[in-house]
Amino acid sequence: MIPSLYIPLERMPLNLNNKVDRKALPIPNESDLRRQAYVAPRNEIEQKISQLWQKLLNVSQVGIYDNFFTQGGHSLQATCLISSIRNELNVKIPLRSLFEHPTLEQLSQIVTVHLIEESRKHFRTEQETTKKILKGDI
Repeated sequence: MIPSLYIPLERMPLNLNNKVDRKALPIPNESDLRRQAYVAPRNEIEQKISQLWQKLLNVSQVGIYDNFFTQGGHSLQATCLISSIRNELNVKIPLRSLFEHPTLEQLSQIVTVHLIEESRKHFRTEQETTKKILKGDI
């Protein structure tokens, strides 16, 4: 398990038995989770992934610098997000992409690269078909 938040402490609170006093630990609040300033999605792909992300994690907003895992996402939800991206944007990206690029900005760049590559493959296929038609091979 990966902690979703780290709160720096000068020292750990201890009880009378010199064990960590869990009840004395600070309770994280919403501002601790949003230390990075919110920057709204800037393009269509970021907006679409942001909507999928919001729905999946049940959060009100997702900025481009927000991290999927620090917002509460886990491996099963990562699988669901990748599946939703595949269904909504018609692009196949590997699950590891989200683990290696967990922010909205990074993930949308990966999706954009895959979309461009797919577009190029489709264009090349059309070019080859056109050449065959012009040659009379088809």
